[in-house]
Amino acid sequence: MNNLEKWLYNPGEKEEFAKKLGKKKSQRTDGFRAGIQTGQQAGDEASIKLDTMLKELKGEIYQKIAHLGITYDDGISQEWMQNHADRAVRRLQIGLRPDGGIWYYNGWVIIFEAKKQGEEGNALERWEKNYNRAKLIWPFLRYITLGVGEYFAINNKGKDNAGLKHASDTFSIEPRHIIDHRPDTFKELNNLYSDGVSWFVNPAGFDRTFVKQMMLDGILGNNLIGY
Repeated sequence: MNNLEKWLYNPGEKEEFAKKLGKKKSQRTDGFRAGIQTGQQAGDEASIKLDTMLKELKGEIYQKIAHLGITYDDGISQEWMQNHADRAVRRLQIGLRPDGGIWYYNGWVIIFEAKKQGEEGNALERWEKNYNRAKLIWPFLRYITLGVGEYFAINNKGKDNAGLKHASDTFSIEPRHIIDHRPDTFKELNNLYSDGVSWFVNPAGFDRTFVKQMMLDGILGNNLIGY
C-alpha cells in the first residue's frame, strides 16, 4: 500500500504532507510558477531547445485533437489551489506550470515536463516535488518527463538521484520518495506508462517528431504500458 492509498483512511496525514510540500520551492517562485528564480535559465542549448519545443507543440497538438473534447491549461495558479475543495491541496500554496502543459482527457490528467540534469545540480529533486504536488491533486495522472544533460550519459553508471537509477547499461525508475511508490515495483525508462511516472532520457536532446508523437500517445492513451 502506498501513501496515497493510506491517506484514504487517514486524511490528516495527507494534509500534513501537503503542508510540508507547500513550503518547498520548486521550479520558479512567482505565485503562478512553481527554486529557479525568474530571469534565470536552468540548462544549456539542449534543455532550452526542449523547453521551447514543448511550449510550441502545445498549440499545434491542441489544434489537431481539440475536436475530441480535450482541453489543456498552461498551468494552475496558487489562487486555484487555495480555492480547491480538498484541504490538502489548499495547503500546497504553490502553483504548477509544466513546460508541456496540463492536459485533460477522458478522466485523466496528463502533464509533460522537461528536465536538464548535469553531473551536479538538483533538477531531479525539484522534479520529485513537482510530481508529488501534481499526484496529490490528481490521482488519475500521467506525468511524462523528458530528461536531457550529462547525468543521463551512458557512461554515468552507478548514479542514483531521486530514484532514477542507472545500473549496468540501462536506467530504471525506482522513485522511492514519490507518494504513489510501491516498493515491489519499478519501471524502465523510455517507456510510456498508463499511470504515474514515465521518463524519457537522451543526454543530447530529442527530435521534434518523436516528442510530438509521444505527447499525442500520452494524451490519447495510445501505446501505453500497464502499471
